[in-house]
Amino acid sequence: VVVVLIFLGIIFIVLKNKQISKLKKHIEELEIEKNLIVNAPVLTELSKDYMLADMPLKVLQVLDSDNITWQNHTNFLTYAKAYLSLEKYDKAIEYYDRAIGLKDISSAKIKSEYALQEKIDVLIRLKDYNEALNLAKKLDNSFLTLPACATLGHLYYKLNQIDSAYFYLNKATKSNNIYTKQGVYQALFNITKNKKDYEKNANISVKLWKINDSI
Repeated sequence: VVVVLIFLGIIFIVLKNKQISKLKKHIEELEIEKNLIVNAPVLTELSKDYMLADMPLKVLQVLDSDNITWQNHTNFLTYAKAYLSLEKYDKAIEYYDRAIGLKDISSAKIKSEYALQEKIDVLIRLKDYNEALNLAKKLDNSFLTLPACATLGHLYYKLNQIDSAYFYLNKATKSNNIYTKQGVYQALFNITKNKKDYEKNANISVKLWKINDSI
């Protein structure tokens, strides 16, 4: 078993290095293209590559270019994520708000909703649960994904609104993400334990144990 794990680890490192090398090569090609002709598509793609390479300062440098008309959802979100990586939360929220505000055409609505979800995640990180919940309630029902249900459930739980928390956490148990399910079942375990609902608590305990054992 140990040999297999070591072998898999080596394969992962090799593949990761190949991915990084490919990304660096693409960045070099885009930098050359940018120097030849500055245009929005090239700079947008370059900023996204720098974000993937975990180089937020380079992202800001690209997006701060005076020669680009970059005010669109993709660039606003990339800008916000760069500031988030630098732990400049106020600036991150500022650009999430700009992305959220671009709802003038129907095609922009989806990206605005995603920007709203990401802003909610930032507010949770800052422990501003009331504001996060207020924003979460504004999500279009069609965008109420399982991760969003998990977010709502955890928010209601932190604000001690247990019935609402239980409702959304139960919806989120259908998530395919093992870590989302782990957090959801842990919260449900705590809720049922505090309610002294021993039968449900026992069932949740078994599911939580299986999830923890598989991670």
